[in-house]
Parts: sequence; C-alpha cells; structure tokens
Amino acid sequence: MPPLTRTLGPAFKINETDKTRAMLDRISITEELIGQIPDVHSFYQIFDPRVEDALAFGLNGFTVATRYTLQFSADRSIEELWKGLHYKTRNMIRTGQKFVTVKPLEPAQFNRFYENNLEARSRSNVYGSSVMQRLVDAFVERGAGYLLGAFDATGALVAAIGVTFDNHAAYYMLSSRTRDAHGGAISVLVWQAIEDAMKRQLTFDFDGIPNASTFRFLSGFKPVLKPRIVIERHSPVWSMAKAGRRLIRPRKSDWFVSTV
Repeated sequence: MPPLTRTLGPAFKINETDKTRAMLDRISITEELIGQIPDVHSFYQIFDPRVEDALAFGLNGFTVATRYTLQFSADRSIEELWKGLHYKTRNMIRTGQKFVTVKPLEPAQFNRFYENNLEARSRSNVYGSSVMQRLVDAFVERGAGYLLGAFDATGALVAAIGVTFDNHAAYYMLSSRTRDAHGGAISVLVWQAIEDAMKRQLTFDFDGIPNASTFRFLSGFKPVLKPRIVIERHSPVWSMAKAGRRLIRPRKSDWFVSTV
C-alpha cells in the first residue's frame, strides 16, 4: 500500500438481482486481476469496511484477516454524539476550547508545523516528507479535505489535523501537536471534524487504530468498531526475514499490528 493510502482492493458494481450469479462474477473478475499481480515477495492490502468478502483471494492462496477502524455513522445527530462521549473526553474538549481557537490552515503552514514537530522529537516523516506534502496540497486544492489548526492565547499554532472526505465518509488522516500544547487541543480539533462530517451527512472514520494508546484516546469518543478485511501473501524468504527482524527488534507490548 502506498504511503497514506487508507484502503485498496477491487470494488465492483455488478447486477445483484441474482446474488449467487453476482458472487460468481466477483470471483471470476478477481481471479483475472490476481493473475496480473507481479511476482513479489510480499503483498498486503486493507479493504474498505464496505467490502465484506475476500473469498476469491482466500481461494487463491492469500491469507484473509481482519483489522479494525472506528466510525460514527452519518445518521447520528451532533447532540446525540456529544451526550454519548465519555465524560472525561467531553470535559477535555470543554476545557480545551477555553485555551485554543480553531482556524483553517493552508497546506504550507500545516506541512511546516508537522515537520518542525518531528524535528523537535528527533524523528523523521514515516510517510516521506515530499509525498505527504504533495498529498496534502492535492486534497486541499481539489476540495477533497481540509486542515484545521488550534492556536493558543498568544496566537501560536499548537496542534493541527488533516481530514479527507469522499461522498461517503470523512477520514481522520493526520495530526500533530507541540510538546507544550494543551492536553485537549487535538480533542477539540477532532470534535470539530466530527461535527463537520455530521453536517455534511458523512460517516466519520478514524481510519484505523495504529496502537493501544491511540485506541484508548479514540475510545473516549465512543465510536463504533468496524472490521476491515486484510489480504496478504508472502514468500518464504520474506516470512523468514520478518521473523528474524522480530527476534532482533521485539514488538512493544502496547503495539497493535500495523494499520490495524
């Protein structure tokens, strides 16, 4: 999967009048696509939650597994969602709103802020700085997303998020904050993004659960857990290399599998 690509995989628009015929058509088309996959050591894709079967891949030597994301459906009212928040999350948002002001950001401002926060933590951009900047520029320019920033009382930018959307859902893609940002700054931004999604009548998708600490943070919003199908196929050489890497660098106990 390319960097910052949330889901991939074949999507079908087939006449569903005869469900058995439709299933056989999907399998047949998917098998033709599988036959065109290059000979690689590792193949991995996450499907959108609306894709509910990967039978053709399972029948053709792929491992089919499940990862998860968190969502709010578009039929929920803002008032209902607010009342449903965990009281600690609700209080964090209320308190944060007293300390930060939310404003839209330009891509250059967001990208600079994101990179500066990584540098302050002696980290590099795992997505690739140029790739991420091009993506952010593109979704803002094309009206397929937006950037929000939280500014403190001095006017300094202390937190930011990036949200993309299509005609079905809004996706929480990126976030960053300074070390000294108010603890509720990101929560304030996320809540505003949720409100925006509900006004657009879109599902709000947190786009995966990267680790246990993120899950604990997001669970305070009390979204619904949604499964996402994952397909993968690895060569023996790749599997041995991965197993060796795990022996050298054991996974931390609070990590989930990547892109859960």
